[in-house]
Amino acid sequence: MPKISVIIPVYNVENYLEKCLESVITQTFKNIEIICINDGSTDNSAEILKKYAAKDKRIKVINQPNRGLSATRNIGMKNASGEYISFIDSDDFIQQDMYERIINLADKNADLICFGTNVFGNAFSNKRRGDNNYYKIKYKGLHKAKPELMLKTNAAVWNKIFRNKIIKKFNINFVENMHYEDFDFYCKYYMCCSNVYFLKDKLYNYYRRENSIMGHTFQNKSDKIIDHLLIFNDIYAFYSTNNQVFEKALPAVENIFLYCFDFVYHFSGTNDIKSIFELSKNIIKSTNLKIKNERIKAILSGHTNKATDKRTLLQKIFSIKNNKNFKSLNILGIHINTKRIIKFNPQPKLLVHLHLYYHSQLEYMLQKLASINNCRWDLYVTICDENKALTDKIISFKPDAKIIKIKNAGYDIWPFLQVLNLVDLKDYDYILKIHTKNQRKQKECKYGRGFTWRNLLIDALLGNPKIFNNNIYLLNENSDIGMIGAHEILAKMGNEYPEDNELFLQMCKKYNISVEKGIFVAGTMFVARAKCFEQIKHMQLTEADFINQQQTCGMGTTAHTLERMFSRMIEAQNYKIVGIRNKKYTLKNNFKYFIQKIFCLRNKTKDGIKVKQITLLGMNFQISSKT
Repeated sequence: MPKISVIIPVYNVENYLEKCLESVITQTFKNIEIICINDGSTDNSAEILKKYAAKDKRIKVINQPNRGLSATRNIGMKNASGEYISFIDSDDFIQQDMYERIINLADKNADLICFGTNVFGNAFSNKRRGDNNYYKIKYKGLHKAKPELMLKTNAAVWNKIFRNKIIKKFNINFVENMHYEDFDFYCKYYMCCSNVYFLKDKLYNYYRRENSIMGHTFQNKSDKIIDHLLIFNDIYAFYSTNNQVFEKALPAVENIFLYCFDFVYHFSGTNDIKSIFELSKNIIKSTNLKIKNERIKAILSGHTNKATDKRTLLQKIFSIKNNKNFKSLNILGIHINTKRIIKFNPQPKLLVHLHLYYHSQLEYMLQKLASINNCRWDLYVTICDENKALTDKIISFKPDAKIIKIKNAGYDIWPFLQVLNLVDLKDYDYILKIHTKNQRKQKECKYGRGFTWRNLLIDALLGNPKIFNNNIYLLNENSDIGMIGAHEILAKMGNEYPEDNELFLQMCKKYNISVEKGIFVAGTMFVARAKCFEQIKHMQLTEADFINQQQTCGMGTTAHTLERMFSRMIEAQNYKIVGIRNKKYTLKNNFKYFIQKIFCLRNKTKDGIKVKQITLLGMNFQISSKT
């Protein structure tokens, strides 16, 4: 008997199905059966299933006329013989070790296992912060399946594992001919559980598509939105058939109803609000429950404002809320509205390049990249040697990331040029370029030891979501700004390193770029306008341009020359380069300077003589010297 039955409904997903199936058949845990139900597909999905069934004997294909997602999953459950059941949508995919990691947890007396989700795809990227919050696992480890935990966990069935024995014992099915069936199934199954295990790791990759059910819901285009209210009838009817389940579920029933009501009210669009309230009244009255919740009492009495007011007592005293066009401030019931500044179009397209030379810094880099929000973005990661564990982490973070193996040449510049050559810059509004940097000793960098230099560069761009948004806002609202970097790292183009300067002048002349001395973003981490880099693509530089060159104390190579040319090219196109101050670094340095003025002991060399100098209350005293 297989340990896990994997149920995959399939309907017109020829562009995604192979990736989905590959992620399942290559699982490190092998004792699974894979039940694929072709729900009347009219594209090439049936042929793909046939090919994979011949390739892997664990795959069982069921063909049927189109009946919808719920009926398809129910057919899958009827044919499942595994101890546990897993649902996968055929346009998604899973991490390679997902079942191996989960099965060990299932044996710890867990009836339900909930794990993390990675949402990807460019559709509705402006809602990604909400997605991440909704799918975030808020608990850890094994817990009693208390009713109050149920609605604090997302209702999707594909990021969970279920016991087949419980499904069969309580005859749990998906409600058919209705949308939002996941919520229905989840609410029914949860109340039949004894224990639930929460795993924060993101093991499931969910592809957000515009033409999906939730896509239509987000756009207020769904003509089935009322289903989310109607499924409460099915949930309540299920609870009522079993006294033990009903007794457990009763404390949560009112909150389950309000969840359904709030969902429909929020996404109803142009639907008749009056009819939603009328239907809600009839549903509540049919339960014969003794209503305790004040909001439900307001629905029954027809008080719309009270019924839709989800604020706590504290929020009624004081709250700040962002509405679509204004910011609302509430103080003791008095509302003050101010016009809200919409900072930028929420759908700019961003090209992100990460050059990962130091593999140990990947976690840090992914943490910073998580600040990207409110935009569509493509991630290109260049690495100098293959590393499967590294690749898996990147794909787990962003499943559509492009990972490119490249020869170690030209520091981070040659890899960046390779990425530029792979894309059409007309598809992007902005470019974000970052890379790993080595640790430094204090004497090697005036910005401090360790990773201070790296952190200064990156935090100016990706310190947190607000900083990232502000940078995009600056570019979007100021047509004269072409590049943004860390203020502390902006440098003047000068003659510190003659070899660099000579090569810089030669290349500027060769490619007809103005050689006026301005500033440049040292360290080449920046966010800039994509169109400004078309000229770089036309230079047609090769790998040979980046190797076997003389190195100076400025590491004088084509790479470091281009570091200056990127900025020079921006200014030559009449754009400004703007520096973002690092408040933490500035505050730290000011405090350090203040302390050193009060008291400081340092070694100095003057005219070949080593001097010990003490600073006390701003006055300097020489206390010893030796030749």
